[in-house]
Order: sequence, then structure tokens, then C-alpha cells
Amino acid sequence: IDERLDKIAAANLEREAAEVAGKVGAEGFPAVLELWDERAIEFTERWYQNFAAWEKAFDDTANMDYNSKNLVMQHTAAEQRKKWHRYYVSERAKYKAMVDGLGLAGEDSRKVLDLVDKSQQNMKEFYDLRNKKNREFFSQKFDSKEARNVAWDTLQTELLEA
Repeated sequence: IDERLDKIAAANLEREAAEVAGKVGAEGFPAVLELWDERAIEFTERWYQNFAAWEKAFDDTANMDYNSKNLVMQHTAAEQRKKWHRYYVSERAKYKAMVDGLGLAGEDSRKVLDLVDKSQQNMKEFYDLRNKKNREFFSQKFDSKEARNVAWDTLQTELLEA
């Protein structure tokens, strides 16, 4: 299924990147600003989907034994890694299409895409930290559901401040 989804995503991405480059080529910098806002919204949506997936994992594992919790956590982490990877591939392709549509080449193009790559690397490091902290959380045993909820809320606050 993942292989099929990746093929569909790749085909859609080629079409979307061509549309982005065409729009930017025709409308110029105002189109870049509009598309930049769309990317920010897509990022926020992806962030909330990720957060919701971990909240669901937390809720689903409330009464599970350690091994079952660990399996749910591993599955959630793997699914979220795949979804973030697809998002990053899409994001980079669309930013490249914006740069191409503006007619930037050489050094200017490289600088813009380097910024995209650095941003993605920062997010990857954050999610690696989040996944590590989630693994640590799910490997713990708590005396009560209340203690577990407090620990989860504390972890989420720490991650938001990271």
C-alpha cells in the first residue's frame, strides 16, 4: 500500500510542481507569497495531524500492557515518519518550482533551496527528539491513569517549548 501511495504522490507532485512553476511564471512574486502562505497552512495541518496521531496513541494505550503499548508507539512513529517524509518531498518540490517559476538560477536558486533544506533538517531533528521522548514515555509504567495524564501533559509542554 505504501509503495502505491508513494507512486500516486509522486505523480500528483509532478503535476502540482508544474502548476506551481506555471502560476509563478505567469503571476510573479505575488503568486510566490500566496503559495508560501498555502505551504504554511499545509505545514500547520501536517503538524496537527501528527499531534492528533500521538494523542490517539496515548488514548489507545491507556489500559494496555507494556508490549502492546510499545507496538502501538512503534507503529505510530513509523506512520508519522512516512507522512513527514512525503510532506518534505512535496514541500521541497514546490519550493523548487517557485524558484524555477521566478526564473532564479544558480546561486540564488541554491540559496533559497538551502533555506528549505535547513528548515526541514531542523524539523527532522525536532521530530527525532519527539519520537525519542515518546518512546521513553511509552516505556514507563505509571501508578494511575491520572499520573500518566500528568506525565503526558508535561511531556507535551516540554516538546512545545523545545
